[in-house]
Amino acid sequence: MPQAFVLINSEIGAEEEVLKALKSIGNVREAYIVYGVYDIVARVERAG
Repeated sequence: MPQAFVLINSEIGAEEEVLKALKSIGNVREAYIVYGVYDIVARVERAG
């Protein structure tokens, strides 16, 4: 299946809330809070 890695910036302090919302989406296979330029990295697969 095709997949993509999505790099996300969120509002300060909202990382956990955004992460929880992402994980509730069916096509999101993995999502992690990271440190650096981006706040969250998510691996998404196309629905098939």
